[in-house]
Amino acid sequence: MDIREVVKMYLSVNGITITHFSKCIGRNYAVVNKWLNGNPEIRMKEDTMKRIYAFLSGKYYLTVDEAIETGGDEKTCK
Repeated sequence: MDIREVVKMYLSVNGITITHFSKCIGRNYAVVNKWLNGNPEIRMKEDTMKRIYAFLSGKYYLTVDEAIETGGDEKTCK
């Protein structure tokens, strides 16, 4: 299983949109969507890959206190 497949599965299982994921890693939705769908022309740079791995390890999630503070209206990246 490659990193794209891991990310797709992780997003699906956790109910996370590609829009939210792309915001958290700092990349354009269209680029991320193409990358996730295996477009060979799209390559993620090293700094983006570091953010992807950070996302998968939970870095961009809000704590319960932060979620309450924001009112739970929107998933927000730290």
